[in-house]
Amino acid sequence: MSIWPRVRRLEREGFRFLLDGDRLRVGPASRLTQGDRQELQAHREELVQAFREDAQFLAQERAGILEFEAGLPREEAERRVAEGRTHAQEQP
Repeated sequence: MSIWPRVRRLEREGFRFLLDGDRLRVGPASRLTQGDRQELQAHREELVQAFREDAQFLAQERAGILEFEAGLPREEAERRVAEGRTHAQEQP
C-alpha cells in the first residue's frame, strides 16, 4: 500500500515533515498515532528519498529564479541558494 495518502492526510491535519540529513522528522510528534508511527517507519527510506529529491528540485528552482531576477551566473545563484541566501537584492 502507498504511504502517500497517509502523508497527505497528516499534512491536512497540520503535521509537518522535515528532512534533517538522513532523519525524517514529523511534528508535532506527540499527536502521531501508533499506526502513523509504524507506517512512517515502514516507509522511511521511500519518504527520505522523495523528500530529498523534492528539496533538490526546489533548490534548482530557487537558483533559476535568482539567476533570472538578479542576473547572476548560474554557479553564483546555486552557491547563494546553498548558503540560504535566496533574495535577489542581497549583496554578494
